This record gives sequence, C-alpha cells and structure tokens, in this order.
Amino acid sequence: MVSVVFDIFSFFTCMYLTIVLSKYLKLQQKLSNLFHCYKVFVDEEAETIAKEWEHTVLQDTLGKELQQLNKCLEQKEVYNVTYKHFSTMTI
Repeated sequence: MVSVVFDIFSFFTCMYLTIVLSKYLKLQQKLSNLFHCYKVFVDEEAETIAKEWEHTVLQDTLGKELQQLNKCLEQKEVYNVTYKHFSTMTI
C-alpha cells in the first residue's frame, strides 16, 4: 500500500515537474524572442544614430572647407582689384 501511494506521489510529482519545465521552456522561448526583437531594434537605432552622426560630421567638414574656399576667393578678388589698380597706374 505504501509502495502504491509512493508510486502515485512520484507520478504526480513527475507530471508536475514536467508541466513546470514545459512552462519554463515556453517562457524562456518568449523571452528569447523578445530579447531578439529588442536587440534588432537597438541595432537599427544605433545604426540610425551612427548615420546621422556621420552626416553631421560630413556637413561640418564641408562647411569648413567652403569657408576656406570663400576666404581664398575673397583674397584673390582683393589681389585682382589691387593688381588692376597698380597695373593701370603704371600704364
């Protein structure tokens, strides 16, 4: 009789553990899927931020180069005006 009760108890314990393990594995799978989705979102967000930063740096660099070119152009214009003035004075 004790053996039968022990066997029944073992059976229900085994069934309970099987159910708990099954629920744990399903939950683990859901969490894994959720983590994967979050990781993909974070990767996409990081990529977007990196592209925006790259665009900003490029825009700043081009702005500085444009300022330098404008400075050179202004200097050449001043030189040309000055040279023309002296050139006409000598003639």
